[in-house]
Amino acid sequence: MQYLTESVRIVITRRLGQFASCSLLSGLILMRLLVILVLTVVLGSCEATTTSTYVPPKTLGGEMCLNNCREAKNYCAQGCDLSQRGCVQVIETQALKDYDKYTRETFAQGGPIDLFPSDFERFGNCTATHDQCLNVCKDELQICYDGCGGTIDRSTSCTFFCY
Repeated sequence: MQYLTESVRIVITRRLGQFASCSLLSGLILMRLLVILVLTVVLGSCEATTTSTYVPPKTLGGEMCLNNCREAKNYCAQGCDLSQRGCVQVIETQALKDYDKYTRETFAQGGPIDLFPSDFERFGNCTATHDQCLNVCKDELQICYDGCGGTIDRSTSCTFFCY
């Protein structure tokens, strides 16, 4: 009986040893994966930023030209703002219609009114279109700036471990 008990103890010890080495191996693999994940997040979180420095033209005619460029850019930006307001108005109108339909259907079913008109508004498209429009205005200003004899010095810098 003692021989059987000793055999069982040896088998159990060997199994536990295998489990411990397997657990140790899994721990090392997990640790390596964690290190790789952390490095990916840290290195992937860097961002390159471009800074533009505008050097005005040296002549009076160039300065006058540049004033026209600025006015054109402001007019362009006002057009972008006007388009965005129109887009927002369309979305708000549709949201009110959708909210009205929701409240009628929910009331008819005897359910609680949990949503608000703002829950039906989706401004994402208006914002993206507005941003694109403003970028076009900025690009046109830069072209005009160059055409008036001014120069634009661009420098790119990286932040947070970016190289």
